[in-house]
Amino acid sequence: MTSKQFDTVFRAFCNRRPFRKCCIEFTSGQQVIVLHPEAIRREGDLYAMRTPDGGSVVFAADSVVRFIDPPAA
Repeated sequence: MTSKQFDTVFRAFCNRRPFRKCCIEFTSGQQVIVLHPEAIRREGDLYAMRTPDGGSVVFAADSVVRFIDPPAA
């Protein structure tokens, strides 16, 4: 995914009303849940976010496969 594609898709997920959490799936197969529309910050070519467990993830848009709604618990 390019940075432009990432920004477009993320904006679409963030504009859902009411906001619903979403999941980012990476090329590694790892997934992270986005709980808040302002959880991801762009710094140049990289994106940074806090994870629900208090950790952080820094990634490039080209490491993202897709955005999905998280699986029902």
